[in-house]
Amino acid sequence: MAESSLFDLASVTAWSKAVAILGVPSIIALYLVYALTTFAIGEVPQIRQQMAAYAQTIEQHAHETKEAGVLMGQLLLRICINTAKTDDQRIQCAGRP
Repeated sequence: MAESSLFDLASVTAWSKAVAILGVPSIIALYLVYALTTFAIGEVPQIRQQMAAYAQTIEQHAHETKEAGVLMGQLLLRICINTAKTDDQRIQCAGRP
């Protein structure tokens, strides 16, 4: 009578052979590498486009904020000059001692 093993490697699928030989943690790691390279790499161009759009928006907001700051400074100077009662106070509004 021939001795039979618990299972025959010739009759199982390729994935079952890989799991039997490499082990479950190695198969999980290989699948994660495969998933990252196929799915995540496809998203990189879209992410770069979004980042470029965000950078352009931030640059535009920074420019608008700078313009608003200049206008606010001019407005505050006008308020200071208009509310000053003496010439010395008006000169102090301009930032001169």
